[in-house]
Amino acid sequence: MNHYFRKKIFLSLYSLALLFLASEGGEFSLTSEINKKRVKMGEEFTLTISLTGDYRVRPELKIPDLSEFVVLSSQQSSTFNLRGKKHKTNIKYEFRLLPKKPGVFSIGPVELNYKNQLYKTKILTIEVLPSETPSPGKKSPWKIRKGVIL
Repeated sequence: MNHYFRKKIFLSLYSLALLFLASEGGEFSLTSEINKKRVKMGEEFTLTISLTGDYRVRPELKIPDLSEFVVLSSQQSSTFNLRGKKHKTNIKYEFRLLPKKPGVFSIGPVELNYKNQLYKTKILTIEVLPSETPSPGKKSPWKIRKGVIL
């Protein structure tokens, strides 16, 4: 056999092995991330949770406690691909969050229990700094007249 055909056979077998491993061991990909590691009071950030996998019934996710933040909005989007008998679904949740107070906060893991297997994301940490107050010589962009902000 010449080198070209050996290489082609090897790549074909390697691809099949990867497909087999992906279908057997990696039914799901569950991730969570925040778009900023540090914010100031009054500044929002986004928590994104993504679930990708080969399933037909949407699994129930356990969302972490977000009580340290004001949830400004939340949205969900999903895509579904069908190729032969394989289903691939991607669900994405986005939460726009606003901190309630300064400090360092942990956002717990997202959990999913599917077919007696527990999937978990990593714990996320965000630092919330106090908002900047104008120095005595610096004018505020807001005009305050008798308790009313203009």
